[in-house]
Amino acid sequence: HVPLLEENWESAIQTNVFGTLVCAEVAARCGVAQFVMVSSDKAVDPTSVLGMTKRAAEQIVSALHGTPAGEPGGRRPATKFIAVRFGNVFGSNGSVA
Repeated sequence: HVPLLEENWESAIQTNVFGTLVCAEVAARCGVAQFVMVSSDKAVDPTSVLGMTKRAAEQIVSALHGTPAGEPGGRRPATKFIAVRFGNVFGSNGSVA
């Protein structure tokens, strides 16, 4: 995915950043109990478009979690926002270790 997104950075921003924002806001408006955003180990000190857009998406989820209900972009009190980072299996292609 990384080389493809480097060439198509507009799509990466649209999908990972704005897509996350839209999905999170809809989840909050609909009273979803938990919104889980799946990120990437590439979001740690990002050096690629994938890493930068995943990091931005994590920051959106974090900001929404801290926004009280009733404010612009706010959430319902019951909505819990979570971001998780998955890494690669040790020894696999692209392994972080």
